[in-house]
Amino acid sequence: MSTTFPPRTLLLLAALAGGAALPAQASTILYSGFGDSTVGATAPAGWTRVANSGSASSTITADHHFSQNAPSNGQNTLSLFNTGSGISRAAGDGFRLTSTFSATSGSAQYENTAFFFMAPSDGANAPRVNFNMGYSNTGLLEFSNVTTNVNDTFGGTAYNALEPQNPIYTFTLTGIFQANGNLNLTATLANSVNSTVLTSTGTLNAASATGTYFGIRTAAGGEGSGHAASSVHRSYLLEAIPEPSSAMLLLGGAMATLARRRRRG
Repeated sequence: MSTTFPPRTLLLLAALAGGAALPAQASTILYSGFGDSTVGATAPAGWTRVANSGSASSTITADHHFSQNAPSNGQNTLSLFNTGSGISRAAGDGFRLTSTFSATSGSAQYENTAFFFMAPSDGANAPRVNFNMGYSNTGLLEFSNVTTNVNDTFGGTAYNALEPQNPIYTFTLTGIFQANGNLNLTATLANSVNSTVLTSTGTLNAASATGTYFGIRTAAGGEGSGHAASSVHRSYLLEAIPEPSSAMLLLGGAMATLARRRRRG
């Protein structure tokens, strides 16, 4: 009698046969890139621009990057993507977000690039990670609207030497649900100029981890008026992380079946 295993289990078996280590966590892609978006659109395909203040704007550029601009102090623009039921809240499950982007800010002002997660459909009071760039000559990776957080920063000479070189930033955010329903969070920010990596951590309690929207916001702020801020997102990858043990359960069942077949043979 033949036995059919799911493709995922076959891959795991093949990895073991070749002496490879098992992956700690497999993932499912919920959204990847902006390449299928219409040039000139105000939000990427599948996204909605839900907020736009003053003369702030957003657009898909000719090279299929996602550009957001806030020309003056206090202006911002926000676009959101609905993950629906794509992210499981089971213990050990969660998500991983990776994005590469560049940002600009001017003298005596700051640019805020914010990554929203587990947000409501209008983005109001949403959990997010802010990269506050240029404020008091620092780069601050800051959790907002979460239960607890420890934020990392680089400033002074280190920051002032970095910004003029127009770095490309790589941002990651990983959220893993715990048995009590709380979401453990780790955010990192690397850059293309030096080896500095910011790492911030946080916890979002279960009652607040109910939204299904993820997104990007750019905001400008500073002293007085006329402080432009902008960001250009080159990539955006959002993955759902299943429970690590699920792969092992599948593998365990497959190995037990193979063992029974060998004994019978």
